[in-house]
Amino acid sequence: MDPQSSKLTAINFGATEISLIDENVKMLSILKPPSAHIYVVEPYSLYIRISGDSWYLEKNREYHISLVIADSDDNPMYIPENANFATKVPEEYFKLINKSRNGAKFHVKAMKSGTASIQATFVSVVDQDGNERRMPSSVRGEATATISDPIEIVPSFVAFPYVDVKTIHSQKLTAKGGTGSFVWSSVHSEIASVDPNGILLSGKLGETEIFARDVQNNAHSGKAIVQVVQPTGIGFGKSRVEAEVGTDLTLYVKLWATGKFGEISIMDCRHVEFLIKIMDNSIFKMKTDGTQEKSPYGDGCSSFVLTALASGDTTVMVQFGNMSASLQISAFPPLRLETPTEVLVLLGSHLAVRTVGGPRPWIVDSSKFFSKLLYSKDSNLITDSTTDGHTVTCRNVKGDVAILIVVGNEATSSNPLPARAEVKMRLCCGLPDRLSLSLLRPHQSRCPAGNAVSFSEPSKMVLSAHGRCESGPSMGTEKQFDSLTSLQVKWSINESNLVQAVEEANSVEPHKGCPYLFC
Repeated sequence: MDPQSSKLTAINFGATEISLIDENVKMLSILKPPSAHIYVVEPYSLYIRISGDSWYLEKNREYHISLVIADSDDNPMYIPENANFATKVPEEYFKLINKSRNGAKFHVKAMKSGTASIQATFVSVVDQDGNERRMPSSVRGEATATISDPIEIVPSFVAFPYVDVKTIHSQKLTAKGGTGSFVWSSVHSEIASVDPNGILLSGKLGETEIFARDVQNNAHSGKAIVQVVQPTGIGFGKSRVEAEVGTDLTLYVKLWATGKFGEISIMDCRHVEFLIKIMDNSIFKMKTDGTQEKSPYGDGCSSFVLTALASGDTTVMVQFGNMSASLQISAFPPLRLETPTEVLVLLGSHLAVRTVGGPRPWIVDSSKFFSKLLYSKDSNLITDSTTDGHTVTCRNVKGDVAILIVVGNEATSSNPLPARAEVKMRLCCGLPDRLSLSLLRPHQSRCPAGNAVSFSEPSKMVLSAHGRCESGPSMGTEKQFDSLTSLQVKWSINESNLVQAVEEANSVEPHKGCPYLFC
């Protein structure tokens, strides 16, 4: 022992006692001076410890790692600064903040989720003269750390409406991160309680905290805030406001309360009884067996379902207490084609594509309405769209094209989830294989067969063309052309003394594709 510094140096194995005596105080024989027992033993084992005494760690937290050596009786030994250790802390999982010179203490930050192994070996002791004494390589230790992501409760904030003491609302909480096993608890269970599965139940007015603690390390936890509040406002959440006749329309209701930092959105109000009123019950009716749901868009705490009965526009109102809100809704008939679903068009000819039904221009903002044709960009078509419909023109290449007609409205603030209706048709561009003539009388079907001309009244002679599509589902099947607007016709009569023919200035009937002349 160095009397000046009170520094002890172990020389031999054994035990001794160190006493502290004050030279300026006369010691009484009956008083024993303060002392300490010193044991010099051979190190037998090495342990690795971490702050918190749990090797289940959390990413982004800081920890202190220290080494412990013990004798054969597992008594911990003092580690002096001249005792050197070779310690491996994997840099992939830990960021080193600080460490001791001899490698016995580390200050680290967990950086990556996963399993990491920390290894340490007691290497040597350096004496006061600088000589290094190597230690047996058997004095070593290892620890396995399991690093998990921080625990997070989803949702982290829940607000329930307070209606009365009998009305209880619920919410499923989910904990992410950690080791996957949690203990749930509530600070004020009279405001909101939580069961072992994370099911939250509302209570009286107020605010509480919900914790999900890791079973493997209760120092790690996630927190959620729960408030039970008095509603101060009502409205409609993000909903579809257009429905096809015969289908259902789900409308989401939202409630909110006024807090010290602004509006508080209420998460669950499925047990609140709302008053629903439809202004025109001939357009929509309430569906009595509809289930109440929370909005998938996060801005509605309950819902109700309407069934579209007839085409038209109306208003629906929802009321709770002295609060109410209204919403414009629309019903439309199914979209269908007036044009045949499969048409054959002469090269260079055009065809009018017309539809009926489908979503109508939105009553609040009609400027977002559209009706468009979608088809392959490689197809040989020219299209022209007007308010009356679409006109499709075949160019000079034969073949089949699939066309999708889409009708709807673009999204607006009053129509955030607009309806879209689609119908399909196929258009084939081609050339005729044969031509035929027929008579068309008033109230007679389009392009009929027959050739009897009445003496008493003028008759209309109609030219028809027939051909086959060279591709597509109807390939090889003979069909009558639906449009011959580009056909150049030269009429001739071999008995002009029996029949007088007069060709009209526009000898192609609109949208029928049959050139004609009067006889």
